[in-house]
Amino acid sequence: MTSVAFPTLGTGLLLKYPKAVVAACMLEETLTFSTANPGSSVKDVQFVVYSKDLECEREFSTKLQMLKGCSVPRTRRRRSGITGVSLTTVTASLVEAKVGNLSVRIQQGDITKENVDIIVNTSDNKFNFGGLGDYIVQQGGQSIKDECMKSTNVKGGNVIVTDAGTLSFKKIFHLILPQLSDFQQAVQHCLETAEKCSFTSIAFPAIGTGNANVSASASAKALMDGILDFSRNAKPTHMCVVYVTVYDQRHVSTYMDELRSRGSYGLPTTGTPASGLSIVTDSGGVLELKCQNVSIFVKEGDITKSATDLMVNTVNVDFDFGGPGAYLVKVGGNSIADELKKNKSGNVGDVFVTGAGKLKFKKIYHLVITPVDQIHAAVEKCLAMAEKFKCKSIAFPAIGTGNAGLNETECAKQLADGILHFIQKSSPKHLKSVRIDVFEKRLVPTFQDELRRKTGIAAPLLRVPTFGGTLGRRHSVMNRSLSAASQRVVLDVFGAKPDVLRVSRAVSESIKRQSKKEIINEKSIKKLSQPDQEAIKAFEIRMGLSIDIDTKHGTITVEGFEKDVMKAVVDIMKVVHKTLEEATEMDKGKEMQRTVQWYWTYQDKTREAFSTVLNYTTEKAYQAKSSTVTYEEEGEHFSLDFKTLLETNLTTGEETRVSRKSKDLSLPSYWMPQPLEKGTPKPVHVVKLVPSGQQFNKVANRFHESFDQASETRKTIVAIHQIQNPDLYRQYKTYMDKLRRESKKYGPNERQLFHGTSEAVCELINHKGFNRSYSGSNVGAIWGNGAYFARDSMYSAQPGYSKSDGKGEQRMYLAKVLLGEYTQGAKGLITPPAKDPSNPLDTYDSVVDDTSNPGIFVIFHDAPAYPEYLITFK
Repeated sequence: MTSVAFPTLGTGLLLKYPKAVVAACMLEETLTFSTANPGSSVKDVQFVVYSKDLECEREFSTKLQMLKGCSVPRTRRRRSGITGVSLTTVTASLVEAKVGNLSVRIQQGDITKENVDIIVNTSDNKFNFGGLGDYIVQQGGQSIKDECMKSTNVKGGNVIVTDAGTLSFKKIFHLILPQLSDFQQAVQHCLETAEKCSFTSIAFPAIGTGNANVSASASAKALMDGILDFSRNAKPTHMCVVYVTVYDQRHVSTYMDELRSRGSYGLPTTGTPASGLSIVTDSGGVLELKCQNVSIFVKEGDITKSATDLMVNTVNVDFDFGGPGAYLVKVGGNSIADELKKNKSGNVGDVFVTGAGKLKFKKIYHLVITPVDQIHAAVEKCLAMAEKFKCKSIAFPAIGTGNAGLNETECAKQLADGILHFIQKSSPKHLKSVRIDVFEKRLVPTFQDELRRKTGIAAPLLRVPTFGGTLGRRHSVMNRSLSAASQRVVLDVFGAKPDVLRVSRAVSESIKRQSKKEIINEKSIKKLSQPDQEAIKAFEIRMGLSIDIDTKHGTITVEGFEKDVMKAVVDIMKVVHKTLEEATEMDKGKEMQRTVQWYWTYQDKTREAFSTVLNYTTEKAYQAKSSTVTYEEEGEHFSLDFKTLLETNLTTGEETRVSRKSKDLSLPSYWMPQPLEKGTPKPVHVVKLVPSGQQFNKVANRFHESFDQASETRKTIVAIHQIQNPDLYRQYKTYMDKLRRESKKYGPNERQLFHGTSEAVCELINHKGFNRSYSGSNVGAIWGNGAYFARDSMYSAQPGYSKSDGKGEQRMYLAKVLLGEYTQGAKGLITPPAKDPSNPLDTYDSVVDDTSNPGIFVIFHDAPAYPEYLITFK
């Protein structure tokens, strides 16, 4: 036996196994068998996917690309020991894509925990923040909303900028929600505002899906359109990272799918016309289009016979030609291969030029095949070279569909995107004709349909792959079953009129007596996943019932014969309670992850976090002082020994080392572990930040800000160090809690401010904080005898404050400072003045140089300031 075909096992209505897991298991086990049995007679393994199951098709296609070594995210654990396979590991709730200079990331999480310059909140024009806004205020303080409500700029689509209170962001953008049709422009406006202010990163929520009741799909489309239009039109120089942080787990996949659907340039894959593209001829198997002054032809054919200046051939990094390449050498001569192999080897995406041997082309371009998502760039590279050398015509094969075995539909899209993007971007003067010669007849419609869609005209015929009669019958049976559940049964009664009426009444009364309507009302119904809803709807088909699921109001209505209804209600409640239990476990798991995280640790020193639920299960067993814990992951069983910290695959015996990291919630999550000194943590740990890292850039941008605003030459940053002093930081947080309790109106009023100093006192500040007894001496303590801080780095950078050392280097702290409620300072103050002379104990918390536009801030206690970063500059 040389071939075998599998259905997608367990993904139907009966078992409902997760399709991503099934795809991973089936493909990886096939590869494992192939590796372990190189002499096997089985040469062809096919996976047959039901033609309308787009989710299953996508999962199998994604996993297949991963096993070919392409950079496609994998949903769970890494595996080792499979020769020649390179897998990329990402978390299950993250999709990231590059759009121009922007990195766009979709993830599930809490937006107030993001490490970005800006977060976006949404509000109506009466400042009803809704759930997200109220949560941001809860986390950051009432001052956020108070500042926002001072604004009169409440037209839909406008952005109100406020400080972030006690949160770590530079600012918060409050977007006044417009009509849905204007969401896209509103998103662009947020990004343009951030770019003008030189911010580098921003996080959006799932805008509109809260009180505005906008669907997740409409919100996702508007967000992506706005982000992508901003990237294309604004060409940002500061903004580089855009997060979309979705709190509701149920909606995450909608936003991820929207980003995935945009293709290489963030353009919709179907239905969006390409500018200036039109069909000239579409008959006789030949599709001819015109884009600007360039003709594009797609047809079946032998590329070696194209009447063009250039042809493109594909090779791998070792210049192995494969089937089409071998044919090229056969008809064109060995000189083609010999000339190419003088280069020894190539990198993915490289283009090598050779003569054409016996063929009539001027040159042949040999493209080193890329992963499927990079084909468009490689195509553009070939076209740019052709234009540079003043060639008039070029022929492409169906790139990626031969030995590379890439997804054929995606290859067609990528090839079309590359050609059209080059023409529209470059407006070539010399290149007049681009041909796509598809060797396999069955692939011609795929490539032609993709270009037809680019014109905005639907493909003339919907082509559904045929997988055999049995699958087709299954589909029709399913349709009959579905319709049977909703169709009315008609009973015809014939006879004398009195008898007919009597029988009709008897039948109606019998049906009425035996029928029942039951409404299940549970809050957890609102959290039912799509697979759970499909499992419940399957009862409708099997039992001939009518079942309506209302996740918005948390109800399920079941109608039908009483015995069937009661049985279905019992089965439905099992699903509902399972959802509730899973949600409860997930909530407990998330709470557990705040304090402890378990990891798999690999030989290359990388590590991967346990999932939320597995982390919870493992930590519970660890705290119960169990010696081992067993669990199931991706259909395999594992045992973890807490003494050796080794996880064992109970089937294969493979061992993986694990580690446990506990988190001190009183300290910042981004701090490095405090080094040990004689078995105890060092009191102070000074960490040098990596230049151009996210933290480094954030501090550097804040440092350069005032110089840029004043059009002054920037200082050169020599180094930035993060100061980790747990005792000092806890003292600071305790004072923050005190201000939060005592000042309901102003709260802690935390700011990031600068403090110039000399090298001689840095060690003392790192250990003891800012000593108010001698601070302010450089300015004569004209606003009071306390510790002085400046809003602008340019002020603190003056030589009188940041004293130069022997190398000409100066030092300045970027500190966290709690200002609370401040007032005007004055010379001689040793404490802040009283708010009311008759109550001297009720004092202000700090003083400033100018209450209307403060630039200098003075505190009179050590606790309200923490030396977070030390900047060395010259």
